[in-house]
Amino acid sequence: MPASVSVTPGAYTLPHAVSISAVSPDERNVAAFAVAFLRDRGITAVIVPSSSGANIRFSTSAHDQTLGDEGYRLRIGASGIAIDANAGAGLFYGLQTLEQLFPAAASDNTLTDLAISDSPEVIAKKLATAI
Repeated sequence: MPASVSVTPGAYTLPHAVSISAVSPDERNVAAFAVAFLRDRGITAVIVPSSSGANIRFSTSAHDQTLGDEGYRLRIGASGIAIDANAGAGLFYGLQTLEQLFPAAASDNTLTDLAISDSPEVIAKKLATAI
């Protein structure tokens, strides 16, 4: 379970062709995994260097120490999907969570609007010090 989940009314349906904003090497690396996942769902995805108009946005500019290197914030809303992290590992884990949110039917690409925040590395450290 993620550290925080907030579901809001609404849903976002990915179109058959999407753009994924990814600038840094870590962002482009995770975006390439997203392109392959989306292709298997019948969606054509291209990686673009600008977040303007992008359906999916990856960013390693979270600047949030509470996330550590493995944490992320995932938001799905009317304007699309955004995953923010401090490092590539966080983006990767955010993408893994996003993939799990897709309906089982590959033809259904509608996702519930929500916000998830998780930081497995930070949570593990807190647990270790509590024991």
